[in-house]
Amino acid sequence: MAFGRYQSLLRSKSITASLLPSMLAFAMITAELMRTASRISTNEFARQGPTRNILSQLLNRPFFQEFNLNKKNSDHIVQSKRTSPPTLAAGVICEEKAELGWSGEGSIQGSFSYAQYWTLKDTQVCDLSSVHLHADLSLLQHEHFFKACCCPSFIISIAGPWIVTLGAVFTTQPILGNGRANDDDHALRLARVFQSLRLAIDDLEKYYKELGLSDPHSLQTTCFFPDITEYDDDMKVVRFQYLRPLEIDAACVTLLAKLDEAHGEEQVVVKFVERYGAEAHRLLASKGKAPALKYCGPISSDGKYWYGSLQMVVMGFLRGQTVAQKYEVSIAETVREAVRGAVRILHDQSLVHGDIGTPNIVIVDGAGDEGERMRIIDFDWAGEQGKVRYPLHLSDYIRNTLRVKDYDIITFQHDMTMVNAL
Repeated sequence: MAFGRYQSLLRSKSITASLLPSMLAFAMITAELMRTASRISTNEFARQGPTRNILSQLLNRPFFQEFNLNKKNSDHIVQSKRTSPPTLAAGVICEEKAELGWSGEGSIQGSFSYAQYWTLKDTQVCDLSSVHLHADLSLLQHEHFFKACCCPSFIISIAGPWIVTLGAVFTTQPILGNGRANDDDHALRLARVFQSLRLAIDDLEKYYKELGLSDPHSLQTTCFFPDITEYDDDMKVVRFQYLRPLEIDAACVTLLAKLDEAHGEEQVVVKFVERYGAEAHRLLASKGKAPALKYCGPISSDGKYWYGSLQMVVMGFLRGQTVAQKYEVSIAETVREAVRGAVRILHDQSLVHGDIGTPNIVIVDGAGDEGERMRIIDFDWAGEQGKVRYPLHLSDYIRNTLRVKDYDIITFQHDMTMVNAL
């Protein structure tokens, strides 16, 4: 029953809506698990304490360390207790590896720990929390459950950022959650994987056959840019060529490009984002407070290629300096008031920006008052006040300046606080 319930909840579209506050808390704790698990480590034990704490929060159950006289121990375990007769069962067994392929495969080792748990009589557990290391060791009694049922347990395998969940039962031997790997529906899903891969390889071979080759000794820059080089504008294809990245970060998603000759070789900024406040951007652009927004939508408008939630944004390029580049200490008051005025334009339409920081305010080149030459960029978090939220993995600056947490609702006051902090 538990395994069927788990599979049903995984496929349910209503769980997010029906348990919204809980899901938000889950999202923040899950993000912390992602950050912890993604840190490169060569020491399993050093990571186990934080992982055990996070898993306890996520699953609302204490995790313990298991010990056996044969020294083959599972990393984390959840006990289900019954008082009459006094019996314990492994609800969850978790195996953790520093990285994928390090010291064995977690799900296989999890199956060994599962079999050992239910068949050995010298198994003990100990609470290894950071608070105390001297919890009592108690002999676990499994025989009542072992003789009465198939001993269902969940197994979690963690290897760096790779996390797998399985179900396990004990019949004549332990059977893990992939025991239905020969079912028709699984075979059909796998067939679709290979069919899709086959067709994609056709495209890859065509790419290599048609690729223009140049002098192998000359420096080629195309390898540094995406192969997405066009967008639709009123049913017309607009092509562009990348010039350079606009960030020095290796994860840069914002690039300088120029349009084709038919569009005057105008320089534009192309960026790839999961969400974008196009309405807020267009509003400020109409007031001369943001660059013109030329395109915001699917990367592949004809649907031939799928990029998940990622979308492409194309806007005019501003020649100038960001406030972060131009001012070392505090900004000119005329600029601050211009920013405040632009934010009020958004607020009057019940819109928020969410990230009014010095890197997102540009003073365009030219003469005259700097406040008149102020433009706002980066509308990734913008949207309707009371509905849009901050993303997960917020920077310390945003957290400390606004006293907000990951996924908090963005408010008018947050925008104004950031304006005052410029």
